[in-house]
Amino acid sequence: MESQDTVEALRGLQDIDAAIEEREAELATLEPALQEVEERLAEVRKRLDAVRQELETAEESYRKSQRSVQAGRATLKRLRDRADEVQDLRQHMAVRAELEAARRNLEAAENDALDDLQQVESAREVLGTLDGEMSEARDSLRERSDEVETRRAELETELADHRDRRKDRSEGIDHEALKLYERVRRGRTESALAPLVGGHCGNCFTAVPLQRQAEIRSGRTLFRCEGCGVILHAPLEETADEMDR
Repeated sequence: MESQDTVEALRGLQDIDAAIEEREAELATLEPALQEVEERLAEVRKRLDAVRQELETAEESYRKSQRSVQAGRATLKRLRDRADEVQDLRQHMAVRAELEAARRNLEAAENDALDDLQQVESAREVLGTLDGEMSEARDSLRERSDEVETRRAELETELADHRDRRKDRSEGIDHEALKLYERVRRGRTESALAPLVGGHCGNCFTAVPLQRQAEIRSGRTLFRCEGCGVILHAPLEETADEMDR
């Protein structure tokens, strides 16, 4: 295979490699995207557990305050009945003092019960909101999981096709040229080939000696840029002109 034909074959191989890398990169993003939804679900679940615990504590406190209110009302009734029965002024004054203390205790218990009830209602409201968020998060996770699995299957099919094409294309390329391409490609993140542009490397713009330019344009052999190491080839328009002649 002539050098220019080899360059064209390598450019085609590079296109396939770019397609493979693109799909591999997308595959790598699928799991983190799914994990993000899972983390959101876990966070909502954690908040739900915390609010359920708060609700349980608030309900227990409300039950205790209700018992205190009931006990306070019973004490107040008992003291009122007792006040109606006593005849002695001193005893009457003592009962009145107990009644006043019982009223204050009952009022405090009722205020505590009201506060506890508000805590219960607030926790229930938050719990309802979080239940809705949890339902949405579950739906989102199921939807995203389906999307991920569908896209993963598509990408794996496309990857298998491109890898088959790469194998077929590689078998038709000169062995030494292919080794050079693979070596350059392993050390790079971008293109392994670049055209001459006005006597310079089309990748890093390092000047190429005139003699080397002529050899590259002749298409008899492959040369690497002394600056960045890419495989240099004649400009595509020159190649097209030669094919037309």
